[in-house]
Amino acid sequence: MNIDELKTQWQELRLRVDKLEDNNARLAHQLAAGKAVNYKQQLAKTFQRGIVVSCVLPILAPLVVTVLNFPLWIAICYALFGVIMVCGNIWIRNYIMKADYMSLPVLQALENAINLKFRMRRLRILSVTIGSGVILSMLVEIIYKTDTAITTGFVVGLVIGTILGIIKWREQSRLSRQIIEELRNADRPTLSDFD
Repeated sequence: MNIDELKTQWQELRLRVDKLEDNNARLAHQLAAGKAVNYKQQLAKTFQRGIVVSCVLPILAPLVVTVLNFPLWIAICYALFGVIMVCGNIWIRNYIMKADYMSLPVLQALENAINLKFRMRRLRILSVTIGSGVILSMLVEIIYKTDTAITTGFVVGLVIGTILGIIKWREQSRLSRQIIEELRNADRPTLSDFD
């Protein structure tokens, strides 16, 4: 074997190594993006459940007047809160489902995931603000009525609803963080980038 043949073989090996490194980087991106897609689907399901639960509020609104004898304006606020939450959950769920982390460039996918986190925060602020107003108006009415059964039911419902809301919020926050983390992992340089 002469020097020229060795140089040719060396160049061929280098090309193969470069191709393997590129394939490895591409597969690492696809793996991280695949995990992000899995978390994305789980997160979308939590908002789908939120849509279903929020749809129940307007359906139950007439009971606020007929069973609890609350004023009509409280029932209307209760129903409107449900409608607003349905719209908010649909807005977030649709934003989640439109994101295609497998085909987007990593930085664009990461930007989308960070925007998702901000949208979730806005919806959370809106829901806590409006929900607190509805709860406060009901509480004032309950204090005015001084009915022990209604007060007990209200307190139990408030505690259970708060616990479920915190659990849902933590799950959504965790999934959002995992999406961002997986996309950041896909953007990290491989060891071959430092050659």
